[in-house]
Amino acid sequence: MSFIRYTLDDRFRLPVFWADDHRYQVLGSWIVTDVGHTPSGALAALAVIEDVANEVESAEELSGEGYTVTRLADDLKFTPELASGEAKYTIDEVREALEDYWEFISRLPDNATIREYRPDLPGWQAALLMWEEQHGRPHPYGDRLFQPPS
Repeated sequence: MSFIRYTLDDRFRLPVFWADDHRYQVLGSWIVTDVGHTPSGALAALAVIEDVANEVESAEELSGEGYTVTRLADDLKFTPELASGEAKYTIDEVREALEDYWEFISRLPDNATIREYRPDLPGWQAALLMWEEQHGRPHPYGDRLFQPPS
C-alpha cells in the first residue's frame, strides 16, 4: 500500500499529496515541487534514484530549487531550502514514492498545449523517448513502469 497518495488540486489542477504518516511530508513535498508535474521530471527522478541504488554515477541529481538532497550511507537526506528541518528516507522509500508518482502522473490526460516532440504519442511515452534520446541510453527502469495506462 502506498504511503503517499497523489491527486490534482481542484483549483489549479496541479499535483498535491497526502501522507498518513507525518514522517513522509518532506518526501511528498519534494516530489510535487522539485520533481514537478510532468512525466519528464518524474522520469529524471526515477533514473537518478535507480542510478543511486545501483551505485552508478549519474549526470543528474535529485536536488532542485526547493530541496537539497544528500546521499548518506544507505539513506537520502532532504533539506528544505526555505524551511527548517530535514528528513531522511531509505532509497527504497524514495523509489516507492517515485514509482507511485509515476503511476499518477503518467495517467493524467495530456496537456492541451501543442507538443513538437512526438505529438503522435501520449505525453508520457514522448517524454520517455526524449529522455532516452538525450541521455543516449535506455531508461534504467526499462519496461518495469512503462506500460500504457489502461
